[in-house]
Amino acid sequence: MSDLEESLLSACENNRTEVAKFFIEYGTNVNYRDDEALHLACANGNLEIIKLLVSHGANINSRNGKALMVASAKGYMDVIKFLIEERKKSPPSVAQTNEPQISPPVAPSIAQNQIISSPSDSGKNKNPRENIHKYDVTELSKSFGNVHIDIQESLVYAIERCDLDQVKDLVSKGAKLDDNSGSMLFLACKVGASQIVQYMLANGVNPSVGDNMALVHSSDVGNLKILKMLVEAGGDIHAKIDKSMEKACNRNQLAVIKYLILNGADIHKDEDSYLIEALSTSKIELAKLFVELGADIHVKNDLALSYACASGDIKFVEYFVEKGASVSANNNAAIKIARKIENSEMVNYLVSKGADEYAY
Repeated sequence: MSDLEESLLSACENNRTEVAKFFIEYGTNVNYRDDEALHLACANGNLEIIKLLVSHGANINSRNGKALMVASAKGYMDVIKFLIEERKKSPPSVAQTNEPQISPPVAPSIAQNQIISSPSDSGKNKNPRENIHKYDVTELSKSFGNVHIDIQESLVYAIERCDLDQVKDLVSKGAKLDDNSGSMLFLACKVGASQIVQYMLANGVNPSVGDNMALVHSSDVGNLKILKMLVEAGGDIHAKIDKSMEKACNRNQLAVIKYLILNGADIHKDEDSYLIEALSTSKIELAKLFVELGADIHVKNDLALSYACASGDIKFVEYFVEKGASVSANNNAAIKIARKIENSEMVNYLVSKGADEYAY
């Protein structure tokens, strides 16, 4: 793996035109990962980067013409027209497209009425997806001749935009909501598209598809509405409950964590590891939630109080002491930590609660 190539991909993915330009002109391999940089630039509609990549050797026909598929699915007409013109200069071979060689026409009139400026044309548009218009995949595919617009890829972008109407339209044209791997449902869960998830479940998508990973994804993003929807539709909350808890805790998703615990997650797993992990990463509200739901504050010789002291937050320390934590536990560890971080207020408080004022 090359750090230069990976840096170029990152710049293209995040729409950093000047950074991408630097790496391209520096001589970075623009064909890395089958021209992934070009495809990322097309996904953002950044015509400036696209032109620069092509001028430095990027192959617009790689991966069966994915660059044009992505631009078409996104609706970036300036990018579509550029790629079509480039194809006319050097038509793709059968090996490149898996289609018969037919020179594609210029962009059709049905699409010219929906021209969308790319983000590179104006500094006002920070999010290219905000300007996506409706388009008819069938008409685009037909009008572009040998250009195959992948309807499943179009469905992906519609889900990413949380566009339920477009999803329904694509399904009516043959797009599949359920590919047996659960990828479409997982994506809808990841982007928080609750209406689309509801539509999928109502149309036969199994909430447990892909080993119940939809529940994990909804836990990760903290979408309690979707999580409940999946469970009510038959998703097995217990199948991946530890994984769901791990994801939710990492992202501090309090409402989801509470729901998972109330529905069977073991709050005492691995000697109250959830509480200890929350404390060790200074997630104070999460730690309090665990305590309120029954976590053992005395676990590992009142380690929770030691972490509270290390946070430097006197209110946090007071909270644990009021809940019954021993100020002298573990050889007066709490006051020793308070002295080490030079928090005199905390030291005085602990002494007032019975800690050994001479402990160092």
